[in-house]
Amino acid sequence: MHHTAIASLLLSTLVACGAAADEGPSAGSTTGASATVSGGGTTSEPPDSAGEGSTAASGAESSGSSPADSSDGGTAVPCDPDAPLQLVDAALDGETIVVRGCGFGTKAQAAPLHFESFDAQAPGTAPTDFGYHGYGGFGGTVTVDDATAASGDRSLLHQTGHGTPDDAGIRESFPHVAIHGFAATELYVTYRLRFATHGIGRVRQLKFNRAGMEVPGANGSPCYGALPKYYESYYPDGDGSDAPLAFVQGGIIRADGSVYEGWVGETFGAGAPASIAPETWVQVEAYYRLDEPGQADGAYVTHVDGHRNFDLHDLQLRDDPRQRLDCSYLVIGIDYHVDVPRSDGLSIWYDDHWIDTTPARVVIADAAEFDAARIRSPQPAQAWESSEITAELHPTGFAPGDDAWVFVVVADGTVSPGLPIVIP
Repeated sequence: MHHTAIASLLLSTLVACGAAADEGPSAGSTTGASATVSGGGTTSEPPDSAGEGSTAASGAESSGSSPADSSDGGTAVPCDPDAPLQLVDAALDGETIVVRGCGFGTKAQAAPLHFESFDAQAPGTAPTDFGYHGYGGFGGTVTVDDATAASGDRSLLHQTGHGTPDDAGIRESFPHVAIHGFAATELYVTYRLRFATHGIGRVRQLKFNRAGMEVPGANGSPCYGALPKYYESYYPDGDGSDAPLAFVQGGIIRADGSVYEGWVGETFGAGAPASIAPETWVQVEAYYRLDEPGQADGAYVTHVDGHRNFDLHDLQLRDDPRQRLDCSYLVIGIDYHVDVPRSDGLSIWYDDHWIDTTPARVVIADAAEFDAARIRSPQPAQAWESSEITAELHPTGFAPGDDAWVFVVVADGTVSPGLPIVIP
């Protein structure tokens, strides 16, 4: 995994939350754009990445206001006692963002479990060379690409090749690339995705990230076939090479093998799913939470560019506490047609892959209301305290000078009010 080493910024003004006070960090200075706003009320994140219920060992714990004040004579800014989660100010330069406020809680590991921008990896390198696991898939190749990227100058490219068609002319390319080796009861996953047919073929099914258990020998694949698991697939609207992906099917398979699945907009939800046009970067988000064994309190929520697809709650997936989430796919595979034989096949790119065992994160978004945002870029935290978070600045989807808003999502899924900023 790749984390850019960034020097921590020191702030000269500290935040006071509540009646008591602790000594804050030493004084310092920052450069670049900054924004200040008085503390406001809390907003409740829709259960898209809500984390009520279990919290993984490496996750964050939410708490009420955490006092802090300035020991160097700086002016203390009190938080609103009726709004325990709030932002007071943010300081940005070209490398770091520091947000201050109240009620951020604690996070045992400030950084996400995994964050990969692919920018430090050599073009042509296989992901299994830098922290990913291959589950013995087939068809096509998966390597670092320096021709197309959502941020920086590199991404991960799944190139299908051609494969052997079945009787219906459908070809398959399923590399099965994942992150494994952890154990959690909840996961928040996000990444950027883009696909292209190059005018020579058509997508029949694109399988999105999946999460579940790793069980040796399970239905032919330790992660793909093991239970319980969550899954989601996109299907095209039309037969042309330029058809958007516009229909979504998926759900859960419980530990006992029973299935709860359907189509978004029909079986699940009232509206149509988000549509994905060819050669367009989109942001995928997924939140998975296992139930307490024997309780119907699990969750499965997904988004594309902030548009909610799955929104499933009160789920019962397991009956044994040893059943944990310990593998999460990035690249699964695609069913497709090739109409004009050519050497390059279809392409799917992935970028800014984030996995964490808690929804707690700092987010830069393109709207003042979190639910209205179509860009929700998480910022890899370097230090996380109850009243101050320092993170690497990674504003995917924004250009210097763009207006944006910063939010803090805490461990139970609650979202702070947005704070206006300008991207440096």
